[in-house]
Amino acid sequence: MTRINYFAIAAAVVVWKSALPLGVLLWIGFPVVLLCGSVLWQNIPWILAGVHANDWLAKVLLVSLIVAGW
Repeated sequence: MTRINYFAIAAAVVVWKSALPLGVLLWIGFPVVLLCGSVLWQNIPWILAGVHANDWLAKVLLVSLIVAGW
């Protein structure tokens, strides 16, 4: 099981509409925090971090929807 499964079970996610807020919260909690650290401390350009943030958002939402449909 992925970690998203554990969060989905804890949040009682059973339909796709409830999976979207879970995906956004997971996106804010993990990749956004990491990317902010990269921008602040490793001097990664904001635009590059934005591209990676959009990529992560798409992945996390897709996995959340798959888990909800499972």
